[in-house]
Amino acid sequence: MAQINRLEEFRLKRELDEEIALWRPVVNGILTYTEACMMHPRDLAKANLLVDRMIKEQKQSMKGKSGKG
Repeated sequence: MAQINRLEEFRLKRELDEEIALWRPVVNGILTYTEACMMHPRDLAKANLLVDRMIKEQKQSMKGKSGKG
């Protein structure tokens, strides 16, 4: 992902929070390289932020499951 400044990252995260119902299915469908290349850079940045968020959620979920055993 191209480098973005902190303000732009904040704006993207806020937009992503507002559009989460749209973006989860897109990311869950796993974009191909060609599809990613055709996306607007701003949309691709949102998708990358969502993937990062989903990875963190999954790691937290796994930590919770391993602690219950």
